[in-house]
Amino acid sequence: MILGTFISRRLLSPRPTNFIVLGYQPSKRNKMGVVKTAYATTFTALTIHREYALKDTGTEYVLNIEGIKKALLRYEKTGLPVRFIGFPPYFIFLIRELQESGIKVKLHPKSLIMLAGGWKQFLTEQVDKPTLYAMSEAVLGIGSDRIREFFGAVEHPITYADCPNHHFHVPIYSRVIIRDTNLQPVEYGVPGMLNLLTPMLTSMPFCSVMTDDLAVMHAGSDCGCGITSPYFDVLGRVGLVDVKTCAASASELLQVKQKGGSK
Repeated sequence: MILGTFISRRLLSPRPTNFIVLGYQPSKRNKMGVVKTAYATTFTALTIHREYALKDTGTEYVLNIEGIKKALLRYEKTGLPVRFIGFPPYFIFLIRELQESGIKVKLHPKSLIMLAGGWKQFLTEQVDKPTLYAMSEAVLGIGSDRIREFFGAVEHPITYADCPNHHFHVPIYSRVIIRDTNLQPVEYGVPGMLNLLTPMLTSMPFCSVMTDDLAVMHAGSDCGCGITSPYFDVLGRVGLVDVKTCAASASELLQVKQKGGSK
């Protein structure tokens, strides 16, 4: 399924490529699925080098914005494509660091940005998609046509990849229902809680997951990309202040180190 997604979205490349992983550096003590997923994604191209936004010190993770900034400047000089993969907050942290340093780079036109995961504990730093795309193009020379976004949940085995218009269409092997506070389905265009369904989960005896994401569903014909299945847009979290997730184990340490780690 994942391989099919990569192929259909033309994400596989034989080109030598450098990677900036906007997430955790792998270590034997870190068993989180997001770490393995990010590392596996670096094999979508011929990997030359990887630099990580969250550096493992042996006892904790520290924010490595200065490190990925220096790596990016080295990568630019090689003339090879660069792929960014991981959490969007760390991508924005890097862009802002470059802006504050007065740095603009011109990356290989086959460079690619692949973002997945939400803003969670960095909600105050969140920017909307048009702003993110504009910042990327202004600082890196990478426009929205070279940005791919993914949505998923640990409890739900389906990865939703965005279309050329950056919408998450529902694939044939899943269903999505938007529900109100009484858990009743709502019509297209009405925001509500995101309910994900699939029969393809085999590790646990459930096929329906009610998330804490706020989303809205639209008819596929409203998108214009040519995909006819309905699509959903994620609007944010459903009124939760302190969300603990699989990706949050190192975040409390990073809260303290976020500003100091980029200097």
